[in-house]
Amino acid sequence: MSGLKLFNTKSGVTAVTPRLADVEADVQSLVEAHMETLLGVRFLASEYSTGPV
Repeated sequence: MSGLKLFNTKSGVTAVTPRLADVEADVQSLVEAHMETLLGVRFLASEYSTGPV
């Protein structure tokens, strides 16, 4: 993993333990839930099914 460390500052300062996502959907859900904080944009909707593929 990289040398970049993340910290939680809600109650003091604690290092966030890095981990790999089990599935891509976990990462997608996390980013969608926090887009305004992470990227400064408002999230409108998740991906849509375009038919049976």
